[in-house]
Amino acid sequence: MERILKFRVSSCAVLVGVFVIIFVIGCEKTSSTDDAHNKSVMSMMRLSTVLSQYYREHLTWPDSENWQQQISSLISTVETKSDPFVGTKSPFHDGWDNKVIYSNKGIDTGSGIQLYSKGPNGVDEFGKCDDLEFDFSTSETNTRLSIVASATQAFVKTEGKMPSKENWIPMVVPYVTSVEDHSVADEAAEAMFMDMWNNHFSFESVENEGASQFTIYSYGPDGSDDGANKEDLKVVWTVSIN
Repeated sequence: MERILKFRVSSCAVLVGVFVIIFVIGCEKTSSTDDAHNKSVMSMMRLSTVLSQYYREHLTWPDSENWQQQISSLISTVETKSDPFVGTKSPFHDGWDNKVIYSNKGIDTGSGIQLYSKGPNGVDEFGKCDDLEFDFSTSETNTRLSIVASATQAFVKTEGKMPSKENWIPMVVPYVTSVEDHSVADEAAEAMFMDMWNNHFSFESVENEGASQFTIYSYGPDGSDDGANKEDLKVVWTVSIN
């Protein structure tokens, strides 16, 4: 399975003649430490897991204003004694002890969930400048690919055949709620077959004697079907058919 997790720190640039001048508007230049950076990354990864679990249980994302209260009861599902929230001030803080920023306002526009740290300078620059942004859309899409791949494997092992390309989703949906390590409510099962850019996953399979291989992929952020290549995100599994 191919997984991509992206974090980015962006700056602002303008092209003047043939020269590229890099400058930061209203950004305070600050130094970063590996420890604080790593804590911030791990904290956002865990928060993304909790946010995803909330969606799978409620078929809606927490709102931007009250998200901390809405997901607080789920925090314990990813926090353990041996691996707590990386020593941050709280599960909702980054490595610099500033609150992590979350927004669901991009859902309707196709830009998805925004989750980021304010970075070492502690100033909210909306995911730009020295802010550390978590690529939530890619992470959540990869999680969904893993869930539906597991459900497809369960279908194959139970039914002894590969689902058809045309009816793959309705044939596999009943198996989604039984996928281990991911609690998916019945009403959210079909939503697992869509990526975070509002496109359904594609399914391809190749059958050989005694075993079959299937590929499930998202068109990626550009929304273009590249046949599981280029920006497409995919999982490829081989299963035995008894």
